Amino acid sequence: MLARRNADRAGDGQMRASPSS
Repeated sequence: MLARRNADRAGDGQMRASPSS
């Protein structure tokens, strides 16, 4: 969960589109 939030903060839209978290 935290990793997903961190990615969003970094502006990583790619990770956000990946429901692999």
